Amino acid sequence: MAPGGAARSVIQGLINLNFSTISVISRNKPSLDELIKNFENQIELQSFLYNDNQAQNLIEESDLVVNTTPVGMKTAKNEMNLLPYGDYFWRSLNSKTIVYDLIYNPTPTHLLKFSANKGCMTIDGLQMLVAQGIKSLSFWTDGLEVPFHVMNDALKNHL
Repeated sequence: MAPGGAARSVIQGLINLNFSTISVISRNKPSLDELIKNFENQIELQSFLYNDNQAQNLIEESDLVVNTTPVGMKTAKNEMNLLPYGDYFWRSLNSKTIVYDLIYNPTPTHLLKFSANKGCMTIDGLQMLVAQGIKSLSFWTDGLEVPFHVMNDALKNHL
């Protein structure tokens, strides 16, 4: 995961789900250190730069990998077929690992295609987007309950 708002949200969610070990991988040491500090009162996070050899061991041993980087997002055609941190980084991905990419457009992302070809269970970011939309709509409409499946289907049809 890369440090940022999405990464902080994912880490907090994993803490709330009682994950025992959470590791964060980033390109940027200062923002990685800042992210780790945000959670020091809740859990001791492991942190690595993407080019650290230990990051390769993490990829091989992880039960769950969550991509919070924008790499693979539908912004420029020449960037959509990239993997976060490059192809070499993912060489040791284990088929038992669940790969969750928060990107929802395009679907599947290059990371999810790559992971599925390795035999991994994959999840895109569409459901997270829908859940955020429902929470926001409920807030602005004084608690209106929005059925998840209705909003999810509508978004799928739009994308």
